[in-house]
Amino acid sequence: MQPTSGTGNGVTAPATQDTAATSSDLASLQQEFPAFRIWQEVTGERARLVAVRRHAGTSPHTVVTADIAELRAVLTSPTGP
Repeated sequence: MQPTSGTGNGVTAPATQDTAATSSDLASLQQEFPAFRIWQEVTGERARLVAVRRHAGTSPHTVVTADIAELRAVLTSPTGP
């Protein structure tokens, strides 16, 4: 079984090296979005990025995705998802 990443439409696709978060990716995201705690969770063969707000009133509250670009897009959106 190959790791998968969400495509946002309910369909999963095989994860690639491009979608896996490295330590430097995580450090960059944490520096870029200090209002969020950001980490990677690995369950079996699935890896997900999780971002949770640090303070009440920050939006969005939580983002869970396998796609670094999607995480960055949601966190930079002025109104959230």
